[in-house]
Amino acid sequence: MVDKIDLDVLASLATDTHPESLPCVVNPTYKYGGYNIIWFITFSNGDEWVARIPVTSYSPLMERRMRSDMLALQLIQSRTNIPTPAIYAFSPVIDNSLGRPYTLMSKVRGTQLSKLWFDEEWFTSERRRTFFSSMAKTMAQLKVLTFPAMGSLGQADGGEIRVGPLLPNLYTLDDNPTSPITGSFASVHSYLNDSIARQLQKAADPASKASLVLLRLLANALPDEFLDGPPFVLTLPDYAYQNIFVDNDGNVTGLIDWDNVDVVPRQCGYAQYPSWLTRDWNPAVYRYPPEDEVAALVYEEGQSSVTEGPETATQPETPIMRDEAHIPSRAVIHEDSPTVLQMFRQEYFDAYQAVDPEGAKSTRSSHVFEAIVTAIYNTDFRDSIVDKLCRYVFGNAADPGGTLSHWMLKRGIGQGEWLEDMEELL
Repeated sequence: MVDKIDLDVLASLATDTHPESLPCVVNPTYKYGGYNIIWFITFSNGDEWVARIPVTSYSPLMERRMRSDMLALQLIQSRTNIPTPAIYAFSPVIDNSLGRPYTLMSKVRGTQLSKLWFDEEWFTSERRRTFFSSMAKTMAQLKVLTFPAMGSLGQADGGEIRVGPLLPNLYTLDDNPTSPITGSFASVHSYLNDSIARQLQKAADPASKASLVLLRLLANALPDEFLDGPPFVLTLPDYAYQNIFVDNDGNVTGLIDWDNVDVVPRQCGYAQYPSWLTRDWNPAVYRYPPEDEVAALVYEEGQSSVTEGPETATQPETPIMRDEAHIPSRAVIHEDSPTVLQMFRQEYFDAYQAVDPEGAKSTRSSHVFEAIVTAIYNTDFRDSIVDKLCRYVFGNAADPGGTLSHWMLKRGIGQGEWLEDMEELL
């Protein structure tokens, strides 16, 4: 697709769009984002823009998805001071000079947080707390936008914004341009049950069905009942540190990548934890050494490890350096331990509660809800997340030291009559 984009046409389009019609240069070195190919444009007066062109092939449903996203972004820009890119031109169709859907927007200020979070020189407790406070104040601005149901945004003939059916995301549309849309939902549990039911219909084998049945039990039990209904809210769809820009002190200067923005439950709305603070709840992608490896580290005479583990009176005082304990530093592994992540979550919770005490009621367990939704839609992660959720709920079994794990429960469901009866209905 890249070789079909005429950069001269793109430069002319940008010049025609610029308020002063200034000449510009399109940097031929492009980058891939989550759903877009990105070119950087520099004008003769130093203005810097970004051109975003979807990698997904055009389809009417893709156009509808892009219009919904732009409507949400325009609404956010009109009602908040959240630092989002200014939109200069937008076309969700192929009937234009470029022959592709595109967006021309401003380049945000600052540095991507992903380049700083594991930088040992930049990452101090003061900068971290500054960031948490700034991030909480930024996201809390979205509390002025509430909706009666969850779904994707649309616009009535009179211009009124309404909540319509949930649209497929651009990644799904790339695989299937005619992906089905689902209805809007007035409760969280109706959304979760509908989503799991759709996955059950596609499940290829009894083991997959057993995992989804167990997930449905957890999904009906874990989300807070008082957060089940409206209001529903907006949030940054991909709440990851590569989409957040900060200044040198840690203050938020820009949020990017608003593709696939929907009206969502409060549990995964603007008050949720940032996604990289919850990585330990997705064991399939979490790269920190497993707990059993950490626990197996031997405390040498006169020394103790700096890694996690229960402190006892018999542990020596002087710590082994992290590299001597064969656990990479966070700067090398780009990962934090479960204990450190829990500390960061507490710090962010405190920062958010200081800004929005009412919204913070959904922050505390937002990582659990995020794990449930991830497990529904990602088959590669499902079993490990469901196992994590089972350990969270059931803890140790009656047998001392035993754990009622997902694997035991899944095997039991596979041997029971319930699954067989359910399969006859699917």
